[in-house]
Amino acid sequence: MSESFDFIIVGKGMMGAAAARYLALSGARVALVGPDEPSDWANHGGVFSSHYDNARITRTIDDDPVWARLAKRSIDRYREIAGQSGIDFYAEVGCLIAGPAPGGSYDYIEKVAKARDALGVEAPLLDEDALSERFAWFRFPQGFAGIHEAQGAGYINPHALVLAQTICAEKAGARIVRSEVASVSEAGDRVVVTTTEGATLTAGRVIVAAGGFSRSDTLLPRPIDLVVKARTVFFAEVAADDLPTYDHMPSLIADRCVAGAGEELLPAAAGRLCRRQALHQDRRRSDRPHSQERARGAGVVPGQRRRRSSGTHGRIARRGDARLQARFDAFPPLRDVVHPPRLSLYRLCRRRSYCRRHGW
Repeated sequence: MSESFDFIIVGKGMMGAAAARYLALSGARVALVGPDEPSDWANHGGVFSSHYDNARITRTIDDDPVWARLAKRSIDRYREIAGQSGIDFYAEVGCLIAGPAPGGSYDYIEKVAKARDALGVEAPLLDEDALSERFAWFRFPQGFAGIHEAQGAGYINPHALVLAQTICAEKAGARIVRSEVASVSEAGDRVVVTTTEGATLTAGRVIVAAGGFSRSDTLLPRPIDLVVKARTVFFAEVAADDLPTYDHMPSLIADRCVAGAGEELLPAAAGRLCRRQALHQDRRRSDRPHSQERARGAGVVPGQRRRRSSGTHGRIARRGDARLQARFDAFPPLRDVVHPPRLSLYRLCRRRSYCRRHGW
């Protein structure tokens, strides 16, 4: 016997959980379908997210006015979501945006300043000396300046936010189905969702919010033309005795005068510093022959060997301290930004495909 709803959301992640909450608040009958977070990330073989990080930068300042307006609305609602769910997921540590100082040939900071002024955000422009004095965690190249958004910015824990939104959705009346989806199909004017446990749900409409897994042939009638942007990711575990040093460290967005290349460094959430670097590789999934096969049914059909999307961070691998430090020092952007260079590194994570390609 199947259950009937107005909406079914496939994917219990950041987007799916939020959609379920707001639809439930509107009075609609809603089902949110997706597995819970695995208790053992390292040995998990099923579906769960595309990122295993504990922090995502949140801020208002951006040169895209629509993005900035939506970001501010979200940040303004954090307190309400935390209060209703009892889950704390937001750290208001501020966000520092750094790049070559105004007046040169590269106008990144000027654009950030214009966006700040247009939004009416209080965030002072700091010169090179002020950056060094106020932010001892970082060591920037000579001639850098920064804009510091101290309030309404910082980072969120995405896992905690998903849990908070799911709790709020359930309180608003949503039905939570903690299972993977095997298929989505149409039957007349209804949509039928079948789980891997054999349960059947029907609805007038289905929202597929499964991230990279949404390319599965069993979820949508045709593949989505997604664009993949490569990004190198480091996880550096900080020794417990050193953690208090990073208590007030802000989130960092740095630009290095190269179009399309930038860096993000997040505070030591859950004992790890997370750093991302954008690279110059923009490729469509359809240009990669193996990607179709990898995505086909990924995460929705039992028994497959590869269950994660191609954007998943690889598992953290242990290495000797000497080899870790050598790799760390060989990557100038990270070495220059973080001060001091040695971070008591125990574990380093890069995207699995990158590790495999370079023999790590």
